Amino acid sequence: MKLIGIAATLTLLLGFGWYTFMKTDSINPQELYASNFELYPNTVYPITRGQGDDTIEHQAFMAYESDQHEEAITYFKTLKQGAPPNYIDFYMGLSYLKTGNHENAIKRFTEVIEQKGNFDHEARWYLALSYLANKDIDQAKDVLEILTKKGSYKNEEANIILRALERR
Repeated sequence: MKLIGIAATLTLLLGFGWYTFMKTDSINPQELYASNFELYPNTVYPITRGQGDDTIEHQAFMAYESDQHEEAITYFKTLKQGAPPNYIDFYMGLSYLKTGNHENAIKRFTEVIEQKGNFDHEARWYLALSYLANKDIDQAKDVLEILTKKGSYKNEEANIILRALERR
């Protein structure tokens, strides 16, 4: 009986190990993106019920919060024509990412990082996700490595994704 129990345990362990190996070997960057993407909340211009503000900024963030990202992009582009605060690029990048326009998202997040503004670390996280969605694993790894070294926004998640990509 004891021998049967040991054999059953070994079989289970080998089966689990094989399953883990097979699952790890077939990591899909787009699945990593989808399982880690979460839209960043509007922390710049909170929209409250009954707010009568009719500015372009208000309309942009209303569209953003209402998941109308094509419309939000239009408003963000208009805002960018003035003296744009760096958060415009960040939220525009998020809207591009949400609509599946990864190339423009990458451009916006890169610009935020170059400006070294308030959303630098968050932009790096979403830049890495943009590269994953675009199946550019090497670029995603580079950005994730920077994030993990800085130990900042989404550090633990960045470490997990980076380890998964390195086992690939």
